[in-house]
Amino acid sequence: MTKLLGLVGSDLARSPSPLIHNHLFKKNGVDAVYRAFQLDASEFSERFPALVQRAFGLNVTMPFKEQATRYLRELIGEAKLLRSVNTVK
Repeated sequence: MTKLLGLVGSDLARSPSPLIHNHLFKKNGVDAVYRAFQLDASEFSERFPALVQRAFGLNVTMPFKEQATRYLRELIGEAKLLRSVNTVK
């Protein structure tokens, strides 16, 4: 089953992340896809929890790094200390 990974943020139009990750997945035979999930602040609380449930992993950009912690089961390491995340597994 193809794993879904992605980038969550509010201004992702210029992000090279999907292009880079998908190229590397293909080159290395990884059955995964990396998508950009552009969210507005008004829709974050509705859409982010669904993405967490569906995705294998997510990268979170500003301005959602702190807000994202409210929807996660557990925080570890620096994320727990800072109440801010960059990566969600």
